[in-house]
Amino acid sequence: MAVLTLLMCACGPPGSSEVESERKSIGDYLAGDAAAEPEGDSPADLVPAGYFYDPDNPEQAYRQSELVAQEVIAQCMAEEGFDYIPYAPAMDHADKNEPGSFEDADEEYGLGVSYSVLSQEYYDESPHEEELGEAEEYYDELARRDPNYAIREALSPEELTAYDEALYGVIPDIDYDTMTDEELEAMTDPGLLIGPEVGGCYNEVYSELWNDGTRQAFYTQFGDQVAEIHEQAEADARIAELEANWSRCMSDAGYDFDSEDDAYLYIVRRLDKVGAVAEMDPSSPWDFLPEPVEPGSDTYRAVESILEEEVAIAEADIACLGDEDEVRAAVYGEYEQAFVDDNRAALERFRDENN
Repeated sequence: MAVLTLLMCACGPPGSSEVESERKSIGDYLAGDAAAEPEGDSPADLVPAGYFYDPDNPEQAYRQSELVAQEVIAQCMAEEGFDYIPYAPAMDHADKNEPGSFEDADEEYGLGVSYSVLSQEYYDESPHEEELGEAEEYYDELARRDPNYAIREALSPEELTAYDEALYGVIPDIDYDTMTDEELEAMTDPGLLIGPEVGGCYNEVYSELWNDGTRQAFYTQFGDQVAEIHEQAEADARIAELEANWSRCMSDAGYDFDSEDDAYLYIVRRLDKVGAVAEMDPSSPWDFLPEPVEPGSDTYRAVESILEEEVAIAEADIACLGDEDEVRAAVYGEYEQAFVDDNRAALERFRDENN
């Protein structure tokens, strides 16, 4: 959250911009064309974003949500008398100005498993100064890309304080030792930066975005049905053929994996053997706890060696995926459209009641 706060932090001197009498809400933006075309026939007109298959996720979904939130934050800040430029940073690396391709990421991070172990020193209680300095430079460069950075730099200390309070609210003094269980539970609301007392445009808007009642209501009413059609899609012969082709291709490249999960689990087990995994679940390749390793140690060098192998596996994985996105999109699209056709009346009522 601290990093996200740094990336999103932007402010400027008080302005006299005219403010719309009615600020749009997150819901207004997410409704999009569906509200303007209540008789729309496409699934996107009837089903909230995020429930149907999207090969561009997670980046596309992330950027869409960020842009929506940023537009509303800008309106909120204008109401407070401040200028703010909506900005949603791309999910890229520090040395790129545009989002990197899957191939670019694989060349550096592999499947991301070994890299997560090598990155643990940043979270150690006593981080090494060299690595910590590199991390600070990384996030400082990201912050400078924000178009609001120059505006913020020009503020006086008093103006900066006023901006931060308008954008992020005021963090109250909290005595955790004297709080009741109910009070502590109230502070775990995932849509709030610190708690309901903080306020601020950032906290207000992201609370609405992350706690969108429409999405939860859709899940309650249709979640089981959507899960069922996705299970049917995964059982489709075309998907099974994709997986069989992938496995044969990986075998030709020298890797005996039935699925991508097998590749992840293989790397986790390699890391476990060299002492770089504290806990792991053999049934779930991503359910493991990395063991922090000392840079320059034998374990660290062993993990670096595993990362080299992981990069090769990731490159083969990309080559073997072929047209998987297109096939999956077509298969899921058929099942999802059938769901919409079979439930059109109920979906239209839901849309009209929740817009």
